[in-house]
Amino acid sequence: MFITVRFGDHQTAIFNPNCRTYNLLSHIKEKCECNTAVDIELCDPQGNVKFLRDIPDKSASDVLPKRENFILLQVEKTEAGLVKYKPLIQDKDVLTDEFLKRLSKKGRQNRPASRGKRQSSAKRSPSKESKKELKVELATRQSRRESPNRTGNTKKTPRGKKS
Repeated sequence: MFITVRFGDHQTAIFNPNCRTYNLLSHIKEKCECNTAVDIELCDPQGNVKFLRDIPDKSASDVLPKRENFILLQVEKTEAGLVKYKPLIQDKDVLTDEFLKRLSKKGRQNRPASRGKRQSSAKRSPSKESKKELKVELATRQSRRESPNRTGNTKKTPRGKKS
């Protein structure tokens, strides 16, 4: 599986999206010789921004369709806090009025609601209620293991072996 990124003066590069979006963007930045201080993003040939920077821990292959072409964008933040996207390609066939118009609209609006907040459960700490539930469940499991067996012994026996 691969994706093609178009940039510069009719240049293309092929990338493997089977990695986190953060790693993919870093690799694209390196291979396309972008300044390390510049933030980049991808969009499809119609000007639909993919918002990969908002989901750095998600697999890029889950977000980007395989064997598709993408345009490399530079992300610029305005003084008003808005995001502006600048295509890093000089291909006049791609930079149509419709493409640029759609890209400028994406810069003014917020990211899609489906990609609003990061949903990584590994980064969130459990609530007090879920901690209590977990403790109760662990205590229940422990008491089941130590309950007397048929002979009245409370001796623990390894699973699969009979006493």
